[in-house]
Amino acid sequence: MRVVEVRAADAGGQEFPQRFTATSARRDLHPRSRGDRTGINDPWALTYPEQVKIALLLTRPTFLRAATDPDISETQHHALTTSEIEKIIPTRGDADPWRAINRVRTAVTHLTDRRRDARIYGVPIRDTYYNMLRLI
Repeated sequence: MRVVEVRAADAGGQEFPQRFTATSARRDLHPRSRGDRTGINDPWALTYPEQVKIALLLTRPTFLRAATDPDISETQHHALTTSEIEKIIPTRGDADPWRAINRVRTAVTHLTDRRRDARIYGVPIRDTYYNMLRLI
């Protein structure tokens, strides 16, 4: 297991080492944990604008309808997702949108499968995991 040690300082300037493993890094990068460490209570100050834009994209009915349509090919799903994410996080030297594209594609694929299953079995769409298909 890889462990990374980081030197941090508290509000009084006192330095202390912090050790992170892959699991603890994920937990400690959550805005609430960052707020506890930094003493900043405003969640908006700890949320990246890109996160908000991606959340807005994923809850936009027109995007959900198009991106989760079971009638279009995987290539078209990928192209749509890629183009929308690259509008939010452009590919350049200091930004690489592939991770965001992959995560959004995972959600879109899951939601597309739910819509396809509902159509095949003639039942209402059940999205108990993301609870986003109710928006379309």
